[in-house]
Amino acid sequence: ITEDGTFSTTIPKENKRFGIQIGTLSGGRVLASSNAMDNSLLALCTAIRFSSVRKQFSRKKKLPETEILDYPLHQARLFPLFSKS
Repeated sequence: ITEDGTFSTTIPKENKRFGIQIGTLSGGRVLASSNAMDNSLLALCTAIRFSSVRKQFSRKKKLPETEILDYPLHQARLFPLFSKS
């Protein structure tokens, strides 16, 4: 932009200028989604590690406590997500 407010560019086509401007924004969007995927994978690994250590009361009094990862519902929630990652 010149001092008198006139816009000049080396890219003659308006569509091409728009594409270049949008291209820089797309990199940020890809980075944000990549970070979200990485963080969700870390959260899933943390959930699996915690559930393998966390004990729940046993069904019978004298039996040792059961890890919550041994429950089928817990496995059904976590393992499909883990296998897709």
